[in-house]
Amino acid sequence: MNSGFNSKLIFPYHPDYGLPDTVRFDAILLSIKYGNRRAARMLKVGESTISKWRKDCGLNNKEMTNV
Repeated sequence: MNSGFNSKLIFPYHPDYGLPDTVRFDAILLSIKYGNRRAARMLKVGESTISKWRKDCGLNNKEMTNV
């Protein structure tokens, strides 16, 4: 689901640690569309991980999802 978006503008994480920013960005997009639980299952990451990524990007509101 690579969107081609430059995620360096959003994520404060060091590129040598953890998952690639593209996975984080895709997880956020999926969580907006399907909710955190389904997105976490689809990408095999924890729900709390997606919640943290959304919070770090200022997108942690329930109103910002299509679910």
